[in-house]
Amino acid sequence: YSNLQTVFKFLHVFTGRVKAANGLGIYVVEDGMHDQQTITTLQQLFDGMIEIRASGEHHCVRVVGLTPKPTPWFEYEIEGNHLKLKECK
Repeated sequence: YSNLQTVFKFLHVFTGRVKAANGLGIYVVEDGMHDQQTITTLQQLFDGMIEIRASGEHHCVRVVGLTPKPTPWFEYEIEGNHLKLKECK
C-alpha cells in the first residue's frame, strides 16, 4: 500500500512513457476500494474510463471521458468470441 502522492507520481511517469511509445495503457481500479477523491485524482492521468457494474444478474458497461458525455449503460454478454450489447435496464 502506497500513499496517493507516490502512486500519482509513478503513474504520471508511466502513462507518459506509454503515450511516448504510442501504446495503450489499461489500468484497473476496483470500485469501492478507494474514496472518490483518490479516483478523481487518478482520472486526471487517463484519457477515459470503461466502467463496469453489476445490475442484478446482468453486467453493464459504459465509456466515460472519450466523448463529450458518458455513453449509456449497455448490458454485455460474451459468447465465445462474440460480444453482445443491449441497453442496460
